[in-house]
Amino acid sequence: MSTMGNGRLKFEASGPQDVAQQALLDLVQQIGSRQTITVPIPQSARAHIIGKGGVTIKLLQEKSGAKIQLPKVDEQNALLDGDEDGITDVLVEGNAHSAAKARDAILKIVGEKAANVNTRLRNIPPAFYPFIAGSGNSRVNHLEESNGVQIRVPSHEVFAAQMPQMPAAGARPVFHPSADDNHIQLAGERAAVQAVRAEIERQVEELRQKLVMEQLSIQRGRHQFIVGDRGVPLDQFFSETGCTIVLPSDEDEDAVIVIGPPDQPNPAQTQEMQRHLEAAQNQILDLINQQEAISSISIEVPQKFHEKLKKFIKKEQANRDPQEIPVRVTSAGTVVTFRGPKSTVEALTAKCNAFVEQEKEDEKERGFTMDFEFPQKFANHLIGKGGSNIRELREKFDVEIQVQNGKVELKGPRAKAEAAKTHIQALGRNLADETTHVLKIEPKFHRELIGPQGTQISRLQTRYKVVIFFPRAAKPVKDDESVADASSDAGGKPRRQQAPDEVIVRGPKKGADAAREEILSLLQYLRDNAFTATVTVQQKQLPSLIGQGGSGMDQIRQATGAKIDIPSKGDAAEALVEVQVKGTKAQVAAAQKLLEEKKAVFDDTTTKSIDVDRKYHKAIIGAGGATLREIIAKAGGSDDRRDAARAVSVQLPKHEADGSTITVEGRSDVVDKVIAQIREIVAERESQVTETMDVPVEKHRSLIGRGGETKRSLESQFKVSIDIPRQGSVQTGIKIVGQAPDVEKAKAHIQELVKDQHSETIQVPRAMHHAITNNGQIFRKLRNEHGVTVDHAGQAVPQKPSVASQDRKTGGALPLITDEPEDGHSWHVVTNSSASSEEGDIPWVLHGSPEAVDKAKRAVETALEQAKKQTTTGYLVLPDPRTYRHVIGSGGSKVNAIRKQTGCKITVPRDQARDEAIEVVGTTEGVEEARDLILQAVQEGVAHGGEGGRGDRRDRDY
Repeated sequence: MSTMGNGRLKFEASGPQDVAQQALLDLVQQIGSRQTITVPIPQSARAHIIGKGGVTIKLLQEKSGAKIQLPKVDEQNALLDGDEDGITDVLVEGNAHSAAKARDAILKIVGEKAANVNTRLRNIPPAFYPFIAGSGNSRVNHLEESNGVQIRVPSHEVFAAQMPQMPAAGARPVFHPSADDNHIQLAGERAAVQAVRAEIERQVEELRQKLVMEQLSIQRGRHQFIVGDRGVPLDQFFSETGCTIVLPSDEDEDAVIVIGPPDQPNPAQTQEMQRHLEAAQNQILDLINQQEAISSISIEVPQKFHEKLKKFIKKEQANRDPQEIPVRVTSAGTVVTFRGPKSTVEALTAKCNAFVEQEKEDEKERGFTMDFEFPQKFANHLIGKGGSNIRELREKFDVEIQVQNGKVELKGPRAKAEAAKTHIQALGRNLADETTHVLKIEPKFHRELIGPQGTQISRLQTRYKVVIFFPRAAKPVKDDESVADASSDAGGKPRRQQAPDEVIVRGPKKGADAAREEILSLLQYLRDNAFTATVTVQQKQLPSLIGQGGSGMDQIRQATGAKIDIPSKGDAAEALVEVQVKGTKAQVAAAQKLLEEKKAVFDDTTTKSIDVDRKYHKAIIGAGGATLREIIAKAGGSDDRRDAARAVSVQLPKHEADGSTITVEGRSDVVDKVIAQIREIVAERESQVTETMDVPVEKHRSLIGRGGETKRSLESQFKVSIDIPRQGSVQTGIKIVGQAPDVEKAKAHIQELVKDQHSETIQVPRAMHHAITNNGQIFRKLRNEHGVTVDHAGQAVPQKPSVASQDRKTGGALPLITDEPEDGHSWHVVTNSSASSEEGDIPWVLHGSPEAVDKAKRAVETALEQAKKQTTTGYLVLPDPRTYRHVIGSGGSKVNAIRKQTGCKITVPRDQARDEAIEVVGTTEGVEEARDLILQAVQEGVAHGGEGGRGDRRDRDY
């Protein structure tokens, strides 16, 4: 301790760093002044500060030496709030050093864990949601893309139990936030969320100043045709009008409220209108310039014909070309004047003169009368409602028409009277042919028969020239109720009171019959596909039934063809919910069976936990999870989540802080079997013993074997784990782990292996190494016949010669020494001296009993001498791959006989279809002799029709 210039005391500690540092901390703890600091943190970081079971906060207190306190959570307020963007104050109490250390640790956790927030905007009226989202969610999508924030805007509720309050005249409407938990949600990086929140609140303020309400009174039965299934989609209504609509859910209320901006053009609309006005002006000027000279013609027309002439001119003017300038017609007394383009005036004047002359002729026949029979029962149809049909016929044919006591009297020009008679008689025949069908159809099918917005019925009425009446709806339409009229009965006879299950088809017999048949056919189809069933499942099973992105339901629908309705989240508040299945009888049965199976699996699904010491977790998992998969398979389960009936999930804690509990989820019987196997593994591991035995270092290699083969064989044979020190280590201890009896047996066997073991080294030319090993066959022979193992004292094995790999295939690239035309085989010979460029020797260390090592040594020396004599390698390719079997013979008899006779090593390839060559290794004379014997064997086999059997086609020596 020393005193500094400013009067402060300076303490120093000497010794190991950790000890000295702890001593200083303890000193500060004793003499330092206590202080309390406040650390504000986001509400979302609270759980991360505390940690699972309070682990994190305890660890922070232990490391810093400070006391950390978080305020208690008001559970009710937390549920009501649900906002992670709030701020919580953390109190840290300790000396200056410990408090600062704790504060820094807390802020570090906040920076790592609370970068993202999830918040709700609770002060926004639901009426603003469509305007904030934009048409097709365009505004929301733009905000998400530009800020990297997830935004969920609830859908607009069209039907309202309590309609918005209309403002007083001249006052602004008042919009209230939602009382339900139905708010806009934002999720993402804190700064981005705050920016989006500010932008949305700015939009809300603009909407409060801009939006107005208008109340309309619309008949309650017509509300269904505004928006929804029978109207336009709500999003389309908003896109086309820029407004939202609120409909009353009260059946007795008919007021409809429209919310949107006032009806005034915006600058863009004004600019567009100006552009169109200019275009219209230019077009009018062009027409004027293109028109011919204006002329005027006057004609004399008796006053009594003026009214008829006026109608005639109006009709003619209506039929003119839209590009033509109309003729202006005026009258003064008996003079009618036409003014306009010269050619048009002349043409219209000529037609009017002809019309007047015809009227003068008709006037002479005005006294002509005629009458004819007309069925009295159709008189009302002929007259029409309020005489409308009769007035129309009088105008059309220019005759007087009287209908009385089953007769029709016509008065007027003869030709016009005849035309009217023909028309009326045709009408009578049509009415006589009219048929009315009353179809009994359950109201639940009416909506589907009518079609969206009446399209289905309109199509039938147009095609068959009939009218179709559905029962009137006194209340809002539901699935099992009728709908309002699909057609108008104006001009027709009054209909009798229509029952709720009656559909009336009226029209010409042929058309009415055809329309009836089509309706009944469609009805039969609907009935065939109207079978329903209900499957009751747990509400928490719905996510697994639906699957990711609806894939689960799509799979069932595609497999069965049935329609499946899953309750919405708002309808699925109960513990049990009903899943509706609809379709044909077979489709419903198939879908119901699948759902029942999934339900049975889910109901039988259980989750159990078992506490297992973490030191056994790796043994339970196994290499690459192999042991865990084996456990699940033995229990009858599957680790594939798509196989719902057998799926099993085994969760092991990933980190030390997560504890040692293993959780198993799946079918109860499978879960029990998995846990039983885990307990068996743990019990076995707990009962294992570890023993160490001393083995001289020079004998370790013999216990390992080539590539660890001997070690693996011992472990498999005695069911133990053997740990041998790495090469170069001076340790002699070998650890054996396993059950006590197995360990003792393994120890005894290893002691027997190393007790009398003798080693001897043979130097083999590196160039001859692979010629002697014969693809490792000599090592297997020494081990199997003499119990001798071989290693190379840690030296690298020479690379295999590349000549053989280059020359085994011919493929036209090999130089053919012999290419005989009669059989088409190819033959290529190389000298073995060129096969390897290796120089020097490689040690072959033989391990075993002295007698066995001596025998093995002689065998290696013999093989070495034989290899030295085998100076030539020949490659023989036969033209027909099917003839290779004649070289092998039955059980390898033929090839073995050739080997014995020539002293050559012969290898027949595994896949003859790839033009692989038969390899012959030996002396030059032996190789040539072997080739001749092979070709002879092939010729004999072909001559005897394939005699000699299929042989063994593996690439090996026989």
